[in-house]
Amino acid sequence: MGNFSVKNFFLLIFLLFIFGINRGADAATISVKQGEVLLYPIYFPTATSALFGGVKMPVFNHDGQKYALIAADVNKRPGNYNLIIKEGEKELDKKLFQIKAGTYKKTLMKKAYKFTTLPKAEQESVAKDKAPLVALLAKTVTETKPKLWQSIFRNPLDTVTTTSPFGYKRIYTNHSTTHHGVDFRAKIGTPVYAISDGIVLWGEGKALYLEGPAVVIDHGDGIVSKYLHLSKVLAQAGREVKAGDIIGYSGDKGADVQGTHLHFAVKIGNASVSPLQFITEFQKLK
Repeated sequence: MGNFSVKNFFLLIFLLFIFGINRGADAATISVKQGEVLLYPIYFPTATSALFGGVKMPVFNHDGQKYALIAADVNKRPGNYNLIIKEGEKELDKKLFQIKAGTYKKTLMKKAYKFTTLPKAEQESVAKDKAPLVALLAKTVTETKPKLWQSIFRNPLDTVTTTSPFGYKRIYTNHSTTHHGVDFRAKIGTPVYAISDGIVLWGEGKALYLEGPAVVIDHGDGIVSKYLHLSKVLAQAGREVKAGDIIGYSGDKGADVQGTHLHFAVKIGNASVSPLQFITEFQKLK
């Protein structure tokens, strides 16, 4: 070994072993499943943005700590993605994250998807009715409002009992869909609450074909919450709401609705994520 002593050799092996374990531990903790979010602490006070797989993620302060809200769409391809922390155009830090496959069930539906069975003229009418909401949601991605939410996100009902989970796929005879929200058991007339502060994007007005009467709230930072199949809507588009405000009452309106319930959904930019896991992650900040 020349000048390289046996003692130095074993020291090198020891260091490689220690750092190898640390890297393994980091890799194990820096991961997120499809359809889930992660609050990642940032230790650069001057950081202004975070890019996850090239997509901008919300960055916010809470009790003196800065966080990046990492969101993995339910259909995001599993694999490794870089998280880049920046100050303006300057790169401050880079971490490798892993998106792991989610475990979402599939249900075979022995019938055709109802919307596709409608006459073409009716399908066009449905799309036309929903077009303004689609445009508003697209705007929340391209023109993200500053942080509007103030309180830690809360549940939309006083009692939450899941009847249909997030992420499961329905395989129809001519179509397939992914459940982008979660269904909660709720009798007609059960109060539905805003999960945090925001501005109402969609409220009182014409009911939509699939969604029925609905409320959609922009919480800023690209965070949007949706409340579907309501029996009555109280929230008005363009108005501000606070966490815990009653925005409507649960119902059973909308195509293919089976029983009374609240369909509740959350999006981070273009990423559809588990609403319950999203709230649980934020509850950790308390």
